[in-house]
Formats: sequence, structure tokens, C-alpha cells
Amino acid sequence: MSTNRPKRPRGPTQKDIKSAATRARLVEAARELFEEFGYNEVSVTDIARAAGVSHAMINVYFNSKAGLLYHIIHEGNEAQIGRSETIVAMSGTMHDRLEAMVRMFAAHEASEPDLWGVMMAYYWTWPPETEKINQPQVREALSYITQILRGGIANGELSESTDPERATAVFYALYLMGFRPATFGHATVVDCINEICAQLRMVFRP
Repeated sequence: MSTNRPKRPRGPTQKDIKSAATRARLVEAARELFEEFGYNEVSVTDIARAAGVSHAMINVYFNSKAGLLYHIIHEGNEAQIGRSETIVAMSGTMHDRLEAMVRMFAAHEASEPDLWGVMMAYYWTWPPETEKINQPQVREALSYITQILRGGIANGELSESTDPERATAVFYALYLMGFRPATFGHATVVDCINEICAQLRMVFRP
């Protein structure tokens, strides 16, 4: 005789717990080594040795050293969400808010420009599973830009015919390309911010 009793939710197994602990050790070891020596001076062997595991575990859990860096940066990006909400709620014009977002993004990137450059290179080659993790975070981050642009349309700062979703994609493209010179030392972070903001004012207008 069969019963329809609901199955009890399965808790984490010992294997799950061990895997989580290994991932955490690798992330912490990589973060400390990258901060002390720089990304390019640290090998996967260095990270694995500091974490007390085989270097093969980096490929198992993160696909590569760059994948491990992505995980560290991904965690840091989460902290920007609260600041984005504050910027959306601030007083001022649409461009005041957009420029505040540019400055916040740039301050985050400028804290480790070499790592940001590596991350942007990895952006085009990482595996589908990393893209699956990345896309929701990007959409959430850019949703605040969309909110600001919608407000600009409502206030007459942008044409009513503006598609806020497409305009958000334009903002993102201008930011990524506009900050690139700072990564290679061809311009200061302040110069890049000023140029990005000038381009935004040129593109986003009634």
C-alpha cells in the first residue's frame, strides 16, 4: 500500500559540507594572495597550497584561476546593491543620479584595476555556467539604471519615445568602454568618469 506522505527535505550531506569548506578556503586564500602579490604573480599552486588542497580543486569548483577571481568579484558586487538603492532615491536630476552610479561603479573597479582588466578578458571566454550566475546579478545592477531613466522620462529629461531598457544597455556600453583606458593606465579614473558622464549627457537628453 502506497502512501502520499511528503518527503522530508534533505539536509546537506557530509560531502556537501566538505565541498563548501573547500570552496571557502580557496576563496579566502586567493583573496589574501591577490591582495598581497597581485593576480598575475599568484599561481594556482600558490592558492591551493595556502588553502591546503590540491590545485585540481580550483578547476573542479571554479573552472580556472580567473573563475576563482570572478567568484571574489561577484561577492564584492553584491555590496553595491544597497548603495544603488540609495542613489535611486537621492534628490537631484536624472543626470545627477546617473553620474553618482558611474562614480560608484568606477570606485569599485578602481580599487583593483588589474583584477578588473583580467575579469573583463575572462568575461568573453567563461563557461556557460558562469554566465548563468552572472546574468541575474548584471540585470539586478542595471535595473537601478533603468529606474533612473524611467524617472527621467517621467520628468521630461528624456524623450517619451526613449526605450528605457535599450537606453540602459547604452549606459552599460558607454561605461564599459569609457572605463577601459583606466585599466591600461592611459587615463586617470577621474578623467574616465568625466568622459563617461559627458557622453551620457550628450546621448541622454530630451
